[in-house]
Amino acid sequence: MTFSEILLIIISSAGLLHGIVIAYYLVFFKKKKLITNYLLAGILICMAFRIGKSVMLNFGNHLQPVFIFLGLTFLLLIGPFLRWYVLGMTQINFKISKKHYTELIPFTGVFLASLFVTEEWYQNSKWVIVVFSSILIFIYLHLLFYIFLSCFLII
Repeated sequence: MTFSEILLIIISSAGLLHGIVIAYYLVFFKKKKLITNYLLAGILICMAFRIGKSVMLNFGNHLQPVFIFLGLTFLLLIGPFLRWYVLGMTQINFKISKKHYTELIPFTGVFLASLFVTEEWYQNSKWVIVVFSSILIFIYLHLLFYIFLSCFLII
């Protein structure tokens, strides 16, 4: 292993650890229990999970395809959590209502679909590149949409 790979593992692991520790602090030790603390903790946990998945993918021996797909689905949570966090920071007495939970439908659908990804399908299917790239494009467009939406809420 080269020095740059070791450095990348250390920095990535530090990011993972910091995200989990700060999320833990926001949930359990922050004196004021605000919904924005929980939403920020959720964002940090999702990002830490993504970092951990990427480290395992790049430096692990063999990562099951289901974990690759599950790691990607957590990007679908970051967008709604970010929007709700911005709403919570800009509106007085913000509460997550039932209509907000409809924003989690894409996450639920892709999460459930990714549970059915098998190693055999991943290696032998002709459609794996089409399906994987379509889901990947959808996930990143979804996140980009929520980032723009959050920016407009701030403005």
